[in-house]
Amino acid sequence: MSYTHILVAVAVTPESHQLLAKAVSIARPVQAKVSLITLASDPELYNQFAAPMMEDLRAVMHEETENFLKMLGERADYPIEQTFITYGELSQHIFGCVPQTPC
Repeated sequence: MSYTHILVAVAVTPESHQLLAKAVSIARPVQAKVSLITLASDPELYNQFAAPMMEDLRAVMHEETENFLKMLGERADYPIEQTFITYGELSQHIFGCVPQTPC
């Protein structure tokens, strides 16, 4: 059995480069697709006065995460099929990204 699509869970850290390099080394020989998923930080609302500023902070953090994933994909030297930026419980999003196929 060979892989056809590998989903790599990454974070905005230097170690993600190593994770993606390993996934690419597995995917390349069998020409499998590679996709990335990450859990974005969501700043908590501490009080009602901070709410207007939090939306701006969320947008900035989302943009930084998008930029990191783009840079990660460019350095991979392998095509990235899709990228997913999620909030909340990562396992729920993974199940949503992976199509259910019978074994």
